[in-house]
Amino acid sequence: MKMTDDDYKHEIANRIKYIMVISGLEIIGLSKFTGISDSHIYSILNKRRILTNKVANRIGEKFNFDGKLIFNLNIEIPNSIAKSATLKKFLEDNKLNYYYFLSNRAERKGRLFIENILLGSDFFENPKFTWEVSEECVKYGRHFSSNEINGHLKYLVVKKLLKSKKAKIKLRNGKEGARMVDVFWKPNLHISIMVDESS
Repeated sequence: MKMTDDDYKHEIANRIKYIMVISGLEIIGLSKFTGISDSHIYSILNKRRILTNKVANRIGEKFNFDGKLIFNLNIEIPNSIAKSATLKKFLEDNKLNYYYFLSNRAERKGRLFIENILLGSDFFENPKFTWEVSEECVKYGRHFSSNEINGHLKYLVVKKLLKSKKAKIKLRNGKEGARMVDVFWKPNLHISIMVDESS
């Protein structure tokens, strides 16, 4: 099926959001870092404005990668952008500015932790239930409610960083419960767990 203009704008917006997550920058922080107005960035994220070559190149220049990659949906945005010398200097120079950084927003801390730490490990190489993710977070000294974690996991499914299906819950004693709940794993993995394919 051919991608519509709206679908393409949505994918481009997601790639800009991914850059924000990897760099740890809020919209206002990305604006200050790149010199692109926050209203312009908002418009791209809200699909009211297209991303131009000029803006893409500006973003790429600041993060030390080819900005044209943003347009190519078949190539992942490089995680190395987080190591950009220009970004590191910006983070150091503005570390006291609360409004620039995603990590300062309490409602996002759980998602950022799951995305940047757990997804970067082998934790999701096997399907996980919400309570298992919660227990893993506790091992790192992070305490989030089950509802918070479930919301973060579902958001990561929307971002296609995780996949999910319904499965009979595994209880802490190792036995299988009767209730059907979501189970989460990394995309492109072969899973052996029995899931409800109708979901």
